[in-house]
Amino acid sequence: ATAAAELCATTPDTPRDVFGRRLNMFRALLDGCRAAAQGVYDELEKNGVSVEVVFQIERMKLRVARIELLLGVWVDPTQRHKFVHLTAELIRSTQARSSVRHLAASSFAQLARRVMERTAETGEHYIARDAVEYLTMLKASLGGGFVMVFTVYLKFFIVSLHLDKFIEGLLASLNYAGGFLVIHFSHFTLATKQPAMTGPALAHRLDDAYTPEGRDAFLDDTMAMIRSNAAAILGNLAVVFPLAWAVQWVAVNGLDRPLINADKAHETLASFSAWGPTPLYAAATGVLLWLSSLIAGWADNWFALHRVHDVMAYNRRARHLLGERGAARWAGFWQRNISGIAGNVSLGLMLGLGPAIVSFFGPHVEVRHVTLSAGQLGTVIGTLGWQVVHTQVFWLAVAGIALTGILNVGVSFALAFNVAMRSRDLRRRDRDSLSAGVRQRIWQRPATLFWPVKPRPAPTPTP
Repeated sequence: ATAAAELCATTPDTPRDVFGRRLNMFRALLDGCRAAAQGVYDELEKNGVSVEVVFQIERMKLRVARIELLLGVWVDPTQRHKFVHLTAELIRSTQARSSVRHLAASSFAQLARRVMERTAETGEHYIARDAVEYLTMLKASLGGGFVMVFTVYLKFFIVSLHLDKFIEGLLASLNYAGGFLVIHFSHFTLATKQPAMTGPALAHRLDDAYTPEGRDAFLDDTMAMIRSNAAAILGNLAVVFPLAWAVQWVAVNGLDRPLINADKAHETLASFSAWGPTPLYAAATGVLLWLSSLIAGWADNWFALHRVHDVMAYNRRARHLLGERGAARWAGFWQRNISGIAGNVSLGLMLGLGPAIVSFFGPHVEVRHVTLSAGQLGTVIGTLGWQVVHTQVFWLAVAGIALTGILNVGVSFALAFNVAMRSRDLRRRDRDSLSAGVRQRIWQRPATLFWPVKPRPAPTPTP
């Protein structure tokens, strides 16, 4: 305030060097305000997002920008383009002030940018950038496929009980959530959960996409993301399909007690047809996968914002029961896993209870998850025998499961990436340029979609 008052007190008789010193000091203070705002954002990324704080900081940044425009016009009134710029900015802000759409979009962008940053931190772990990370991802996905075999057969068992739809949905939710939590705590991977997490991580690269190095980093991560999802799906299906078939084959031929009968197998096979509602169900499942990633990010943000870790670590009862070190470990466990627990439990509840609740109001709906569907297909073959592969309904089911994988991954990633990208003011020209770069990279090096290939060295120019 003092610097502003001194600057405003300037008269035509004020020495030029004094005026310049006052002006530089005031501009330095404005730069300090911008740096302080960025510092607040850095703290929010570490300690959780507060909508009120974000709103106040954004208002401060807009005021600093407005002061810069006014200062430019006041210091040098002869520059007509500065008047034009200021006038255009005043008109734009006046229109935006009365626009509900602009208010909703800006508020959404402010919140989404900060909340999605926390999801991006998790998504970084799902991007395999080199051969070691790729093989690690593949091994983790093999474990995820193994766990899903048990989930598949538990689902068949729950359906065979012919319970009330709500009770059946609740048990299915517990089945799904339990399987997902086992995968999480075993450090395995479920393929379709990756895209919703990797979208924000990929959009995080857009901050530096204006530079050649940033653009290359974005393209490299895009290829790594596609490759990682392909590896995860391959690993899941490579285990869940043959193992589900083997379990049913042993039950039929070794124990003479099939886990599902032929009628149920035919019904399951027909329900996967690509000509039926399977694509719609698969796309809806992709939306649920995306929603679970939002819930995971929100839970992680809530845990950090409200300092729940400190509350748990210093809780008197927890320290009395577990000891000081035990309470600290207990709080650390929740800090590391709150996002995964919230995301997996919410996904299980939505996959199980969602169809039951919607069906209660009229239309019959189901969920289609590529890993679960592949396991069910293996079970069908174990029941009906391999002669079923010669039928048209089998190949329609195979096509339906392929569409399920594409839509599960595509819809969840598209939604997550779109939300993360909307939280950044990226121009359409830049988005088109990045899309063209991805297509060019795929055309030039298609092998990188399936294996992390080192880039070819640039040719050495001849003298």
